[in-house]
Amino acid sequence: MFKDILHTSQSIFKDIMVLDYDFQPDRIEYRENEQKEVAKAVAPLIKGYPGKTLFVHGIPGIGKTTAVKQVLRELEAVSDITCLYVNCWDDHSTHKVLAKLCYLLGNPFIQHKPTNELLLTLKNLCKNPIVLVLDEIDKLEDTDILYTLFENIPFKTLVLLTNYRNAYKKIDERVRSRLNTEFLEFRPYTREEVEGILRTRLHFAFQNQSEKILSSVTDTCHAVHDIRVGLYILKEAGLNAESENKLIISESHIAHAINKVHEFYVKPVQQLDDDLTMILNLVKDCNGKNIGDVYLAYQQNGGSQSYRSFQRKIAKLADGKFIRTEKGSGRGNTTVLYYAVIEQGV
Repeated sequence: MFKDILHTSQSIFKDIMVLDYDFQPDRIEYRENEQKEVAKAVAPLIKGYPGKTLFVHGIPGIGKTTAVKQVLRELEAVSDITCLYVNCWDDHSTHKVLAKLCYLLGNPFIQHKPTNELLLTLKNLCKNPIVLVLDEIDKLEDTDILYTLFENIPFKTLVLLTNYRNAYKKIDERVRSRLNTEFLEFRPYTREEVEGILRTRLHFAFQNQSEKILSSVTDTCHAVHDIRVGLYILKEAGLNAESENKLIISESHIAHAINKVHEFYVKPVQQLDDDLTMILNLVKDCNGKNIGDVYLAYQQNGGSQSYRSFQRKIAKLADGKFIRTEKGSGRGNTTVLYYAVIEQGV
């Protein structure tokens, strides 16, 4: 069964892990300015002062977490500052966050401890200055944990990451006033930057592949502003080529991988309920228009939800990566909507 499979020495890949979503490159391309801002927020700790609170936001898949983690690695290499990372998708309650921090600081004996004991344990463990990164803070059940951490860790920098700028408004005003937050937006990559990132990964991941295959990969990746899509396509195309005992990735391998992107990138559109499907189709028809215009079209097509409920459904579609939202530059604080489903056969 396996006699025709290429031997390891014949692999098309040089290092397949370079195409992994969690791979940390030595240098984050096109994010130097953002990384400098992260470093500036941390810099006071090196001099013995309390650091700043930094709120980092930007759409998914544009390098926020990767860029911040690299700054932390460099910081730990030149100082005795302790850097801690918690993803609030997994640890979304006050108890879970405190338990994770105690564990990261070397205390594994935290099972069944009540929240107040975890907090005391954490205070005793925080001997060195701390940089604490809380990723996906919009998933926190109770943002009062931010106040708790701010008040109980004396020398720290808090770095709060989220895909949504408006997540900051959901933090209690009492907490916000205490944090004294600065803001850092990660802008989407340009098409040229997307191609540059994919070109670098291509050369590190594969043996002798032509850059010509990057054009359609770049177009697909840039359309949804998510580098992870491009990495997925390259990896899948390489595996397609190897399955055919080929050492060169062809355009057909790329096309086949692009046709599978929807399996990786979004939940099937067929799983949406009727109202969400209707709204998604309206966003597709009104691509690039503001949310008010789409809501008007929704009402004209028989939609019965209130504007607030409509906004919640838009947020649900954005969370599922069916659509992409951006803050508009016109009057007020309008939101512009973009259709983001990658169709089969693109």
